[in-house]
Amino acid sequence: MESYILVLILCFGIDNTCLKPVKLDVNFKDHYECITFGYDASKNLLIGMTPLTVNQSKAHVRFMCTVEGENT
Repeated sequence: MESYILVLILCFGIDNTCLKPVKLDVNFKDHYECITFGYDASKNLLIGMTPLTVNQSKAHVRFMCTVEGENT
């Protein structure tokens, strides 16, 4: 059975840049579990920043779920 891994990427719209992708050390049994966790993780990442920082940098999170062992 395939195992899914969540990859998060924090980006900044103000200068159109992104930080290096980060793979979470969590395996998910299917795409659904991974993708729904990704939305929560993205929200929590942004909540950890101040509203001023998010607004000024136009911060946003990109994420993807990949099958364990695939290149990302």
